[in-house]
Parts: sequence; structure tokens; C-alpha cells
Amino acid sequence: MAALDHYLEAPWTRDGRLRADVVQVAADVSGSVSDVLVHDNQAVKKDEVMFRIDPARFQIALRDAQANVDGKLGTTQEAEREARVMSRALRVASRTGSGRAAPICSRT
Repeated sequence: MAALDHYLEAPWTRDGRLRADVVQVAADVSGSVSDVLVHDNQAVKKDEVMFRIDPARFQIALRDAQANVDGKLGTTQEAEREARVMSRALRVASRTGSGRAAPICSRT
């Protein structure tokens, strides 16, 4: 009886030992599972896709990130324009010798 108990608690085969009858898996990212691509008791190989996660959440996050990048790019471009204007103003001021910046543009 002890041999049977040992086999039931630690099953083995010539190919290797089982350490668990059920193994939990988790994705690297969170989300709702949209497709399960394996069946009960199906053998799986390393790197085999077993399920797919609904991409809607990730598409929304990607759009948000792209909008953030676009906003930062706009801010950067505006800062570069302001730097060019200030650089021109400094050049004009240094040519006039007044020490004061000349008007950059005139308003009509």
C-alpha cells in the first residue's frame, strides 16, 4: 500500500517526473481572455500560444500614449520656435549695440 500511496502523491514516468497535476498560467499583461487555443489535457510545447487576450484595452492605451507623445512633440516644437525667436532677438540687439532687444515683429 505504501508504494501505491507514493505513486499517487508523486507520479512518474520514464520521460520525467510530474510535479503538479494542474499548473496555473498567467499572461505578462492583464486583460480579458478572448480565445483559448488549447483543450483539456492537451500537450503544449514551450512558447506555444495557449490563449489570446482581448486587444481593445491595449489599443486604447496605445492611442493614449500616442496622444501623449504628440502633445510632447508639439510642446518641443513650440519651445524650439521660441528659442529661434529669442536667438534672432539677441543677434539684433548685439548688432544695434543698445543692449536692448529690438522688436522682433511689428503689429499692425
